[in-house]
Amino acid sequence: MSVTNRTLRCVAIFVGMGTLIYTGAVVWFGLASFIRAATLIGPVAILIGGAATLIGYLVRFMRWHQLLKWLGHDLPAALNMRVYLAGLALTASPGKLGETIRSFLLLPRGVRAADSLAAFFADRLSDVIGVALLGAAGGWLAGRRETVLEALAIGLLSLSFLARAIVRSRCWEKGVMDARKWGRAGGCLAALASPASVFAGLWNLRRALLCATCGCVAYGIQGAVFADFADRVGATISSAECMAIFASATLIGAASMIPAGLGAMEAALVYQLMTFGVGAPDAIAVAIATRVSTLWCGLLVGSIALLSFAQAADSDRVTRRKPVDCR
Repeated sequence: MSVTNRTLRCVAIFVGMGTLIYTGAVVWFGLASFIRAATLIGPVAILIGGAATLIGYLVRFMRWHQLLKWLGHDLPAALNMRVYLAGLALTASPGKLGETIRSFLLLPRGVRAADSLAAFFADRLSDVIGVALLGAAGGWLAGRRETVLEALAIGLLSLSFLARAIVRSRCWEKGVMDARKWGRAGGCLAALASPASVFAGLWNLRRALLCATCGCVAYGIQGAVFADFADRVGATISSAECMAIFASATLIGAASMIPAGLGAMEAALVYQLMTFGVGAPDAIAVAIATRVSTLWCGLLVGSIALLSFAQAADSDRVTRRKPVDCR
């Protein structure tokens, strides 16, 4: 078995074990809430929410595909989509760092790790900025200011361009060149600095705003799913307010550094719903249904895409070992 195949199978097993553990926890601690969510909101609505979430993933894939194009990698869209979706299998990791498995999958396709890591960083950064903008817009439409979210969006955008300026400076280039002279440790530092240099060449204001807009649209679709579920349990909360709630809960889950914000995001959703007068059982039902449609739908699709690469590796191995008939 090749290293690639063995690694992919190990990752797939890890994802499967994580899903089983989470499912077991839901059954053990929250089976009644899960049944209530399915009863109140309805399995059809939850499935439709999952389908809508897939549209959001398509928007994010288009951004990923364009980022690689800007870096000079014009990959077949079907292949690149499988790579992108395979990364979703490891989205339940701190800071979604597991999604960097895309770099591993793209190496045989001629994409340098520095390029794919720079694209990953731009992808994640624009997601955070986009979610903050979504929450700020939701608050503004609801008649109030989300100053924390506004500051977060502006601050991250400003810091990204400050970092870009530092990386493009002569001092940075000289530091990297000097580091290469420090032996193996210096070479490792220079290699780690390579994605930063690629990101600096990739990032500009037009691209940053375009990428953040994609993030805002993609997570806005998930926010709409959350708003629909809240409406189905009789919550008297406007769609704009639901967008602000969903955005802030998403950022809280990300800031917790818990894999996929498990527990933290659900708690933030429930708490905010309850402040608007939604009863605890209904709020829990909405939070669980939202996570099933948004998070676990992506994990399922991502696991299938990841396993497709393992299957392809198996096929290649069999083809290489098949004897050639020279008659």
